[in-house]
Amino acid sequence: MSDKDVQRIMVRHNTTSDYVIRLARPITEADDFSDELQVLAGAGPDDTVKLLIVSPGGSLDTCTLITKAMHECQAPITGYIGPTCASAGGAIALACDEWEVDEMSVLMIHTASFGDGGKAPEVEAGVSSKLRQIRRWVTNT
Repeated sequence: MSDKDVQRIMVRHNTTSDYVIRLARPITEADDFSDELQVLAGAGPDDTVKLLIVSPGGSLDTCTLITKAMHECQAPITGYIGPTCASAGGAIALACDEWEVDEMSVLMIHTASFGDGGKAPEVEAGVSSKLRQIRRWVTNT
């Protein structure tokens, strides 16, 4: 074997990605967040994810799917808390691994919002059931 045949330099190619996701809208139907959910599902441990959160909140169902994807994401997630980061937006922010805050940051989270309507016994039964669900969600969050 000659000196020309000996490998003296090893090259290792590493690829990492830095994802920036802007959540600057209400948290609506889950299908409206399919791109964001794909990034969270595909980001690896060497990648980074930054969420820019400016949201008045919205759907608890979609918020739950997003935070579940965040907990399953292999990449560390940093949340920037914007001037309006409320309700479901606040819950998403709290699910981040780290946070960036500045003088404009405002975070608001609450247990639940209920609409009016229906007969009193039906509203009471629905509220009771929803309160149990919300308490479980708040405890898990």
